[in-house]
Amino acid sequence: MPTFGVAAFLKVASLNPKPRKTELRKRLFPSGDGYDFHRRLKLASNKHVVAGEGLAGLLEYAGKITPLPERKAMVAGLTKLGLWRNGAPGDGFKPQNKIYESPRNIFKIAFQPEFGLKRGSERLAFHVWNTKRPDLKPGAIYSTLALMSDLYAEDDDAPDDFGILSLHEPKAYLLSDAAAVRTAWRSMVEWVEELMLDIRSEEAGLGDALEDRPPPW
Repeated sequence: MPTFGVAAFLKVASLNPKPRKTELRKRLFPSGDGYDFHRRLKLASNKHVVAGEGLAGLLEYAGKITPLPERKAMVAGLTKLGLWRNGAPGDGFKPQNKIYESPRNIFKIAFQPEFGLKRGSERLAFHVWNTKRPDLKPGAIYSTLALMSDLYAEDDDAPDDFGILSLHEPKAYLLSDAAAVRTAWRSMVEWVEELMLDIRSEEAGLGDALEDRPPPW
């Protein structure tokens, strides 16, 4: 069963139809081990916010990474993380990881927040987004965060709010900014399940070429 990270799931939900189909096909029929281009940035984000490691040392490490595209992305991402952190004080913590399984057992989402941040009496859990393309769709962001909130709802130490930190701006998108979409994730999950079932049918010769299924936002 394919398992998405949050950034990978947001990418699929935000892509246009043709590249979305290609991305889902790669998930359903992988040709090799996938390489997480942003893994080192995610780890460094945790080290900076949770473990309190200085940004200068992390940037020095990032400057030695090969290949060049990953180095540039990590340096830019860490620099924007530092800018955002200047305006977002608070102690860091590491939220629990969770695995979500879609209703028809078509896919999973691994919720592994890079860091949490204590803001006054609130505890916020953040996933980091540093993918250049596509542009994030607000509907995809808030539906994913609503799903995440429901997944943590019964935990005694559940975060009070959930966010996607887009490092390009940098800007934090919090679920509390769009409380009206807290149940919209169900439509999004059903939509992705249908897309993946369509691709399986097409590959097995049981269906015609995919038609576009517009996202539910």
